[in-house]
Amino acid sequence: MLNFIDITHQIEKMINDNDLELKDNMDLNYARKILKQTNENFDEFQKKLAKNKNRTSFLIGEIKEKLDTTYDIKPPAENFSIIATDGSQITPDHHEIAPCYLVSIGKIALTYGSASEAIIENNAQIFYKQEDLYPIREGQRVTGGTELVYAMRDIMEIEAIIELIVELQKKYSHPIIALVDGSLIKWQWYIKKESKDKDFRMAFLEQYLKLLGKIYAYNVPTIGYISGTRSNDIVNSLKLYACPKDKIDCDNCDDISCQRLLGINDRIIFSSILAPKQHTGIFRSCSRVIEKEYPEKQKTCFMYMNVGSEVVRLEFPQWLAENEKKLELSLSLIYDQAQKGLGYPITLIEAHEQAVVRGADRGLFYQMLQNALIKSGRKTRISNKLLSKRTPRI
Repeated sequence: MLNFIDITHQIEKMINDNDLELKDNMDLNYARKILKQTNENFDEFQKKLAKNKNRTSFLIGEIKEKLDTTYDIKPPAENFSIIATDGSQITPDHHEIAPCYLVSIGKIALTYGSASEAIIENNAQIFYKQEDLYPIREGQRVTGGTELVYAMRDIMEIEAIIELIVELQKKYSHPIIALVDGSLIKWQWYIKKESKDKDFRMAFLEQYLKLLGKIYAYNVPTIGYISGTRSNDIVNSLKLYACPKDKIDCDNCDDISCQRLLGINDRIIFSSILAPKQHTGIFRSCSRVIEKEYPEKQKTCFMYMNVGSEVVRLEFPQWLAENEKKLELSLSLIYDQAQKGLGYPITLIEAHEQAVVRGADRGLFYQMLQNALIKSGRKTRISNKLLSKRTPRI
């Protein structure tokens, strides 16, 4: 049990720590100084990035225009549909009565204008077969755990988007865009070893990219919406420029010029540049999984948008970045959704509400499973550890 009296004193000390606030301000001022220098010497900045993008120990972004370039967001269309999906899960628990997991997907499609309608659904699926629980990793069957469940959830979210696209395109000819909560960059599935063809993570990545290819064929923008982003691709580019060395060698470097930017991320930088209802130019991710595995039209680009209450990161495929009209329309609809949701897209809010598995839901799921096992005449047992948690002695 937490000692909240002691924690209260620590929180007060943390809030009143002026040194912490002073350091944050100094770091931000230094970041602004470096950013200004990149704008004044933009050609030199681009050359240094191109020369060293594979030499750093950190991820940088591909930058095509000055970092303080901003664009205003235009009014939304009158008739359009917004699709959003989100997922939640009950992960495997070896203390419980049966080895299995559940993935819950919330599906939302809101149509605005002359033919307004709403599609609100939840689809949940239980996974219990051997191949579901024990996938192949680096040539060996292993316990999948949360990594497997999260991968399955991501795949099911994209499959749900495709189902909604097919349904809406049968009804409407107006614009349709899709939103997902989080990143389109699946770096956690990338395997560099030769055994990648025998690894479930790479199999999920291949399936994911095929699904993105289907969405591309339907010509529907799919955009990852990241609130509270801690990404630092652009700040890392500033770190590279701040380094006094022309040839970067992070693994054998004793210069600390870049260390002053460690407490800054892209959201902090662009919060001081973007006014509400503005976005940055387009950047492209240089993540290794993007460079090695994503098809050219699916390579992930990103930008930052000020929705009024915060600066968010938006990720989208290269094909959308190349279609200025469709991208401009998508951005106007996303901003409009964020206003309708009082700072967060209303479709993503509703998708989350449809998907979320709360503690009570989890308990009911296992109770239903136990009742079904007992009814079928099978023995059920939970671990002594779980039993002790449910029946505390003191």
